[in-house]
Amino acid sequence: MENKQQLWTVDRLDTGLLMLPQAIASGLTSPLSAMLGQRFGVKPVLYAGLLNSAVTSVWVSAIDLNTNIAHLQWLLDLRGIGIGHISRDFADSFHQANSRDASSKQTHITAD
Repeated sequence: MENKQQLWTVDRLDTGLLMLPQAIASGLTSPLSAMLGQRFGVKPVLYAGLLNSAVTSVWVSAIDLNTNIAHLQWLLDLRGIGIGHISRDFADSFHQANSRDASSKQTHITAD
């Protein structure tokens, strides 16, 4: 992003504001991802988020100096939705796996 930032002659604040919709979309999608994960399972939601993030990351990597800022923001919004699905579901599955491992390793000494 540093090279595009220099070529577009925008400062750091404008670059951060350009990335803000992606962060907002990710934050709003996270709770939705938890509800979808409970209904359909973690893996399908996680795979959909990974696919979304991969496709939109490829699209974002193809931007050039003639790319419209509104188009770039739209791509970043879509990418934020995918990142929101990944972050929440990955964290949930990681915590579930660790709690299963910890409970299986308990002995009569470590059990409450």
